[in-house]
Amino acid sequence: MVMLKQKVGQGLARFMELRGRRIFESQSALWHSTDGKMLMSLPYHLALDPDPGEMNALLRETGSLGVRYASITRAGAPGGLYVCRDKEYSLKSVQSRLRSKVRRGLEHCEVREVEAEELLGQGLRLNQETMARQGRYESEFGEPLSFARIVQAIRSSPRVVAYGSFVDGMLGAYAVTYEEDGWFHILHQMSRVDLLEHYPNHALAFTLTEAALSKPEIVGMSYGLKSLVNTAGLHDFKLRMGFECLSQNMVCELHPTASGLLTSGLASFGLKMVRRCFPRDQRLERVQAVISSARVAKGLVSLESVTSGAPESEAASQEEVA
Repeated sequence: MVMLKQKVGQGLARFMELRGRRIFESQSALWHSTDGKMLMSLPYHLALDPDPGEMNALLRETGSLGVRYASITRAGAPGGLYVCRDKEYSLKSVQSRLRSKVRRGLEHCEVREVEAEELLGQGLRLNQETMARQGRYESEFGEPLSFARIVQAIRSSPRVVAYGSFVDGMLGAYAVTYEEDGWFHILHQMSRVDLLEHYPNHALAFTLTEAALSKPEIVGMSYGLKSLVNTAGLHDFKLRMGFECLSQNMVCELHPTASGLLTSGLASFGLKMVRRCFPRDQRLERVQAVISSARVAKGLVSLESVTSGAPESEAASQEEVA
């Protein structure tokens, strides 16, 4: 990874690179590769307003299918960023109906940094059970060798730390976090089915938020972007934990040689028909969200005509905990 200028998110870019993602730099931001030959801007809380020529150049130079980024000025599908800036964050910041679960989680769980050996030994089960509950699969978190690479990347990234909620010494939930440029991010969150009754997710999220916002150097905490798939339970959980969802547009721009075909009315209609046959396929749901956003960005359809469900983040390995 060669970066010509000092940009925010370099620690996160390095972490992604160690995981096997390709890293690129444009005038506006750093970018990492995702499944499907898409690029995503870093860090996730940074809203962009790039010049169209910059995006076309980035796509042509990298050979990527498209780019995805958050913006408050560019047209795109409805999206958002979950943030908390309450420097007085406490149990009172949590919605009253959720406080008892947080208290019970704090009573039953020990929240602390997860050692690499603990994450290697127990984390894969949490990953697989979380993805099974959510009806999705990511080989990076589901395959032993790929997950071992993530653990090694955490170990090699000073700004990235894994924290966990332990119930009687067993890992009930863990989160991969990243701190840089005055922001604390929860990137991924996973949990174990048979320990959910002890509310390890609640204890973990509360403890991390309270600790992060108590630091004078932290100006805000991010719990990820809204998702490309419907995760209403996770959305409600974050709001009840004291986060707000800042409205942003989820902008997707496709490679010039593929954009005309993929954003055509015929392609959009065909994708809708396929989705009707496989309504629970999250991969298809993500593809449809990207295409819809690209159509809005090109002015082919209005923002009001796009229904995006209750979207999530690349941090969308985070669990639906409500």
